[in-house]
Amino acid sequence: MNIEREIKSMVSEIELLQCKSILDKLATPNSKLQINHYFDTKDFLNNSFGNTLRIRQIGDKLVLQYKYEKQYSGIEKTCKEFEKVIGSLPAVISSDVLPSKTHKSAITYSYVGNLVTERIDYLYGGLTISLDTSYYLGTCDREIEIEFDDYSEAERMIELLSLSKIETCEMGKYSRFVREYQRWNEGFC
Repeated sequence: MNIEREIKSMVSEIELLQCKSILDKLATPNSKLQINHYFDTKDFLNNSFGNTLRIRQIGDKLVLQYKYEKQYSGIEKTCKEFEKVIGSLPAVISSDVLPSKTHKSAITYSYVGNLVTERIDYLYGGLTISLDTSYYLGTCDREIEIEFDDYSEAERMIELLSLSKIETCEMGKYSRFVREYQRWNEGFC
């Protein structure tokens, strides 16, 4: 288990390309395609608590990830993150494999769907800056993520990238996926 500290902001395609142009001059880009396979209960219990249970697939590598105890302070988000490499994509995940203090009783989470992200990572100083273009349920959106240990370094990067208006992302990728999933299902009922 580790603690993740980050700033996220939704951006337009133009803003994403402007950030890419600046970052390409500072660091070597590392592009990858990642698929987030999401798991939850039928009534989206995880999402209602702000938690995310997913298996992140990059190439042949599968990593079970559970993000929980999210907290927001201004534009900064922190959360606990549990990770475990796994061998295959399951149909269900039991809460028994997650950190013991996060569930009072056993819960089975079923596969909900996936979100595909084209990610470009840049390592600069003590930061990881990710430019994401995500596709899910007929939707495409863009986001910048800055992971940091030192908040002041993240602030300097925001200035450098000329991100004058940070759109805080209390609604992360999974919450956006659930919102769209529910919208789709309402249209078919």
